[in-house]
Amino acid sequence: MNSGPNQMKQNEQNSSSKSMKNMKILIWIISIAVFAASCNGNGETGNRGKDSTKEKTPPIDSSAKTDRVPNVNTDPSRDIFQQPAGEVQEMSLSELDELLSGGTGHYDLIDVRTPEEWEGGVIGNPKKINFRDGDFEEQIFKLPKDRLYTVYCAAGGRSSKAVSKMKELGFQRVYSVTGGFDAWKEAGKEVKDER
Repeated sequence: MNSGPNQMKQNEQNSSSKSMKNMKILIWIISIAVFAASCNGNGETGNRGKDSTKEKTPPIDSSAKTDRVPNVNTDPSRDIFQQPAGEVQEMSLSELDELLSGGTGHYDLIDVRTPEEWEGGVIGNPKKINFRDGDFEEQIFKLPKDRLYTVYCAAGGRSSKAVSKMKELGFQRVYSVTGGFDAWKEAGKEVKDER
């Protein structure tokens, strides 16, 4: 067994070499983490490197009347453009009726009920995305995040959960219809037959 000074020196060099390798790996991992954290989801980092000549979207003037959402936006406490990120906002049946009769097309209606429930009729012309489907989140994620979404189910429970999930996924302007399809039908509002 050779445990003299040469062996000790070689052990120190091996230990130092391993520490250096570990340090390089750690620096590499930290660099990737910092880069990933600075990306905005499109591979762009912060505001640096963006083309400053790109047209910037002007801020939305929530005090101005808009034909996109009739009267839903006239009450400052109901400002759909400034909705708190985590809060589930409700849309009343009368607000939904006004939205549907406005004919502006600047919103999307989503029915999160089951296919069996759809057979009993739908409100308007909704996108049908079953909340109970295993790929619900994937289907929702494919939708553009910059539109106004009004979500309904039978009574309001699933639509509230769907709106919460949509908010988690980055959707900002999302409403759950108070009382859902059942309340709409009970109020004598128009129901489109899907049979």
